Amino acid sequence: MWGMAVHPAPDFSPAVTNVWLGVMIVLAVLGWGISRAGNLQKYWFKRWPDRKFLGIIEQRYIEAGDRKILYSGIWGVARHFNYMGEGFLALSVALVFMHPGNLWAWTYMIFIVSLFTWRQFDDDKVCEEKYGAEKWGEYKARVKYRLFPGIF
Repeated sequence: MWGMAVHPAPDFSPAVTNVWLGVMIVLAVLGWGISRAGNLQKYWFKRWPDRKFLGIIEQRYIEAGDRKILYSGIWGVARHFNYMGEGFLALSVALVFMHPGNLWAWTYMIFIVSLFTWRQFDDDKVCEEKYGAEKWGEYKARVKYRLFPGIF
């Protein structure tokens, strides 16, 4: 991928490079932050289920036998919100090359979106089997969106 960044399109304008790079860095950090925050909250919940996440977010959960389904913080926004963070990170990689018409610049983004789009459907099936249809249905009723709050 480095070659695509080193050899930009003929109509590439270096005048927007610093602004464009700044926007892409913000998008990459946002994506990384969403993804890592979701994983950190999961870790925190498994380790200390009765403590507030980072001292501020109450850990709310549904009990499913000896298991617990977290539905607060990142996991209350969307069922697979951390995947959206990975998508933002992949988008920043594609956009930093400024090649909107070059398929190679978009391969990582296409791969990540395809992977996580299908994976979240599989994750729902696995979780329904793991926690039971009733409890997983209760979780889905509380957390209505899969990836994008308000959209999907």
